[in-house]
Amino acid sequence: FDDMITAALLLLRDHREVLNETEKYRYDHIMVDEYQDVNDINVQLISELAAESKSLMVVGDDDQAIYAFRGGNTEHILSFPDRFDAEILYLTTNYRCQPGIIKLANELISHNQDRYSKEMKPAPSKSFSVCDVSLIYPFRNISGGIVNETRRDIHYEIFHYIQGLVHFVEIEPSD
Repeated sequence: FDDMITAALLLLRDHREVLNETEKYRYDHIMVDEYQDVNDINVQLISELAAESKSLMVVGDDDQAIYAFRGGNTEHILSFPDRFDAEILYLTTNYRCQPGIIKLANELISHNQDRYSKEMKPAPSKSFSVCDVSLIYPFRNISGGIVNETRRDIHYEIFHYIQGLVHFVEIEPSD
């Protein structure tokens, strides 16, 4: 995969004028996930792509970097706001762990150097919990049997979308 990234980077650098002749090679918005693990060539490729875009958004957590062994460098996420004149939005509510685990993790991680100062907090106790979706009304037909596969898949998609809104956007389940 590294060769593919290198080839794409060379194409963008050496043939930008050809690529710019057509709109299909321009991206209005670019989003990069797991930015804490990008390496130098990843950042170069992202910079080249972002040169023609209207917006660049990256998602990452400097405290979760795990790919230093393959060139991942947390300095890239730490310097992102300055490099791209960007704003930082912290998502600090943890829906996966119990409050005691989050407290201990915060204490341990706070000793790390070269990191954004942030503190995770547990989700409110009234938050929407993960449950067996087959027990919820839309997943059962009126006679109590499970709905057909196609409808069930649609219900799962809707359920997970709503669950994401509740967990990550922090919308109240009652809304």
